[in-house]
Parts: sequence; structure tokens; C-alpha cells
Amino acid sequence: MKQRRLTWTKVVFWVISCLLLVVISGFVYEWIASKHDKSQHPPLGRMVDAGGYRLHIHKMGAGSPTIVLESGSGESSLSWRDIPEKLSSFATVVSYDRAGYAWSEEANTPRTGENIVRELHTALKNADIQAPYILVGHSLGGCTQDSMHRRTETKSQDWFWWMLGLRMMPGGQIRSMPKNGLRLIPRRSYPFS
Repeated sequence: MKQRRLTWTKVVFWVISCLLLVVISGFVYEWIASKHDKSQHPPLGRMVDAGGYRLHIHKMGAGSPTIVLESGSGESSLSWRDIPEKLSSFATVVSYDRAGYAWSEEANTPRTGENIVRELHTALKNADIQAPYILVGHSLGGCTQDSMHRRTETKSQDWFWWMLGLRMMPGGQIRSMPKNGLRLIPRRSYPFS
């Protein structure tokens, strides 16, 4: 009986040890691969301070207005593919990576809409990217842009945004665009009001 128990104990020990080795090997592989990828694929844009950590901002084109592209959940600025390049022929286009995504550094604040909006505002200001802005959000990015739009409407002291419009790509309900390009567009059926 003792011999049988000892054998099962050894088997369980070796199975758990092998599983732990596989898991640890996976973590080590991912860490090494991430370091390798960072060295092989530098950021397309530049790293800008957003309040204690840096966000990757990719700016293309020149002129006014500035079109700010916000990616969907779990996506990076690369998800816009060739859209920024096409829009940059007549405006400044900014795509960026939220904290913790792609080239951007991890944030030291919780991932709330308010914090994401504050980070974007700080990064745009520190990158000297001027208003007026047209906000374009895809999926969850549309909710972030909606938060920026709502924050603009409150016109708190440290937020001087001049919005020309807000456009949400599939995944949201906002479809308002500027009529004369000189005023804030009134809200219409917001999906998360």
C-alpha cells in the first residue's frame, strides 16, 4: 500500500513539474519574442508623454482640420491600414495606440474612458497637434471619442477642444458630421447614454 501511494505521489509530482515547465517555457518564449519584435519593428510615429508614460502617435499630412482616429477594442493604430495615408492628402491625420497596446507603454492608471480621454488630450497637447479635430472612432474607439465629445461640451477649464464633428464606424450609432464646420454638432442617439 505504501509503495502504491509513493508511486502515485511521484507520478503526480512529475506531471505537475512537466506542466509547470511547459507554462514557464511559454512565458519565456513570449518575453523573448516580444523583445525581438520591438527591436525589429520600431514605431511608425513617435512616442509622446501622456502623463508619466508614453503613447505612440502617428501623424500624417498637414493642414486643418486634424482627424483623430481611435481604434476598436484590442486593436492598434495599424488597424486603420491605408486610411490615414488617403486622408492625409487634405488634412492632418493622427492615429495612436492606447496605453498598453502596440508601441505604447503601459499606463499606471485604470483603463477607464475618462483616463483614456485624458491621456489622448495630454498626448495631443504634448505633440503640439492643433485643433480643430474631427473624431473618428471604430467600435469601442467610438465610445472613447464620444467621451471626448461629451467632455468638450462641458468645456471644463483645462479642456479647450474645438470639434468639427464626430463619426463612428460600424459598432456605434453616432452619424453626425458638421454642416458648416464651425460649431459643435449636437448629439443624436448615443448608444451608451
